Order: sequence, then structure tokens, then C-alpha cells
Amino acid sequence: MDMLGVVEVFTAKPIQKIMELGGTQSWVLNPARMESIAYVVCVRNDTSEFNHEFPGQERSEPRNAAFFVGKVKGITLIGERKGRNRYRIEVSEYALPEKPVEGFRAGNTRNPVLYSDVGSCISRGLDIEQLDFMPMPEPLADADFNDEPAPDDKPSARGLTIPEAKEGLSITFGVPVESIQIIISG
Repeated sequence: MDMLGVVEVFTAKPIQKIMELGGTQSWVLNPARMESIAYVVCVRNDTSEFNHEFPGQERSEPRNAAFFVGKVKGITLIGERKGRNRYRIEVSEYALPEKPVEGFRAGNTRNPVLYSDVGSCISRGLDIEQLDFMPMPEPLADADFNDEPAPDDKPSARGLTIPEAKEGLSITFGVPVESIQIIISG
């Protein structure tokens, strides 16, 4: 039996934002590969660097937990960033697991987009074909489809504090914050 294709995306966006957009976006995708993809699984990225982007929108799922599954309707090119095309994955129907599937994403891969299949998802605790799917609401007319700030709205460059730097390095290298030492000389 052929396994249906799945694209897994590591996102900080709350469910409310995904619903407003009619899917999940700003992904570097392989359009040819997406032709065989039936589902998108959103996996929680809870790094503090994204907390300011969605004030008032709850994100209670633990890091690496699968929390949203959508039936892929198609993809739309929404722009380019850093010389790479960015796409929105449009969803026709969605399901929310009864509870987030903790530990769904394992390891320290840096790629926010992974291609897998339904069998791989089942082996990690998410049986997609047993979920109850509901129609996806129409995207909001005023939903922000472009994640890039306007040129005048770009935040000004600012330095990092030592705790911010340690937290970021901890995530990058998969070690506890307490294991990070920073020496400044000059």
C-alpha cells in the first residue's frame, strides 16, 4: 500500500493565525515534491524569539509537539526572502489531535520543513487517518499574508543580552543554558 505523503512544519504560529491564513506559510518548499503531499502537520516551535509576534494568541503546546493537521489543498507562492521562494500551504480541512502529540519531532534538525509519510507519523504517535477533519474556514480578507515587515517597519538592529545569547546557543547546540559560557575580551 502506498503511504500518503506528509510535510511537517516547525512553526511558532498559533492555531488562530493558521486559521486566519487558511493554512501555514513562509515555507521554502519543493513544489514538485508537494504534488505528492496529502497532509501538513504543524509542530510547535516555542522559542522565545517568536513570542512577541503573536501577542494575546495562546500557544500552550510543548515544543516538538504535533498540534494541527491539515489536508493540503495546494501551495501558493507568497514572496521571496533571502533569495528563496516562500510558499503558503493551503488547507481544505483540518483536525486538532485530542491532545498535542508530544515528542513528535525528535533530534536537533535545523530544517523547519521535513517530508515524511502517514506511516512515519503513526510510528511517532499521530494516526492522521483516524482524526476527525472539519472544513477549514475561509481565510480572513485582511489576514497578513506577508510575514515580512514593510521596509519602514523593519525593527532596528539591537544587540543581544548575555541571557538571550545563552538561550539561543543552548537551542542551537542542544545543551542546557547553564553549560554555555560567554567570554568577552576587548
